[in-house]
Amino acid sequence: MNEVEAGRRGISFVFQNYALFRYMNVFDNIAFGLAVKKERAGTIKSRVAELLELIGMEGLKKRYPAQLSGGQKQRVAFARVLAPNPGLLFLDEPFAAIDAKVRRELRAWLRGMIRRLGITSIFVTRDQDEAITRLRCLFDELFDEGDAGE
Repeated sequence: MNEVEAGRRGISFVFQNYALFRYMNVFDNIAFGLAVKKERAGTIKSRVAELLELIGMEGLKKRYPAQLSGGQKQRVAFARVLAPNPGLLFLDEPFAAIDAKVRRELRAWLRGMIRRLGITSIFVTRDQDEAITRLRCLFDELFDEGDAGE
């Protein structure tokens, strides 16, 4: 993997601080990776529209990060890393800066999105409840309850 350029490895990162560009609106933040890859304008527009629908923020595409809640910022960060269709999603404590109620909602939302999209994910957390929830989900997926006797 060392011989492959970082931008061509198919890995996307979500950080705990969102890493949104404050001078770019939601649409442009999501489009950033596609623009760097020099995708066609029509491709960028349709992919961003698809992701805005996926994260439920179609009506907020012209807002700037300062105008968004913590949960909305995190969803924009997720959409931005999903835009180039990565093969691997690395999540470095993505919910650390969010209050407990929003964290629970986003955790469920993210789990559903990752399942729906079928992206391999590595999730880093120091939150024990979050870790236990993720392990429980993993075991539920790996071991069907019907196989308990095996």
